[in-house]
Amino acid sequence: MSNTESRCISCRKPTTQFTCGHCEEPLCGNCREFLDEATFSFLTSIPKELSHRDYCSNCFANVVEPAKQSYDETRERSKQVYVFFNTQRARLPILKRSNVKLVIKNCIDRDETISRLAFQATQMGFNAIIDGDVRAEQIRNAGYQTSAWHGVGYAAEVDVVKLERIK
Repeated sequence: MSNTESRCISCRKPTTQFTCGHCEEPLCGNCREFLDEATFSFLTSIPKELSHRDYCSNCFANVVEPAKQSYDETRERSKQVYVFFNTQRARLPILKRSNVKLVIKNCIDRDETISRLAFQATQMGFNAIIDGDVRAEQIRNAGYQTSAWHGVGYAAEVDVVKLERIK
């Protein structure tokens, strides 16, 4: 191993402690860009290029930041998703319905479970969740009790204009 191979790709310091997860170039502690595990937590499967912990500034700018921007935009759009539970009695103006059942398991609360369902529906290009069912499961562990929330539903496209008239 030559001396140039162990230099930081950004600042050229000879002491490197880390490597970029994407391009696998050596990095010093000051030049590394850190990606928290919870950054893309709503994705059902995190792509390999986004599953690393350390990045050089170039890879972070070219790989992580565009993906994070797209992820954040999807999260914002998912806040506008209509949620209809299986107890809904009114007839809904459904334009299109997905046959894929959305399943969320082991969330910490009801709101997070609904948010994750909405995020999945938004990723699929829909604006609503229909036949939703969100439940808590009580978990006991030697005198300590907690809840794990689970949710299911189907993504659908509803006619917003007709839906507003129904309300």
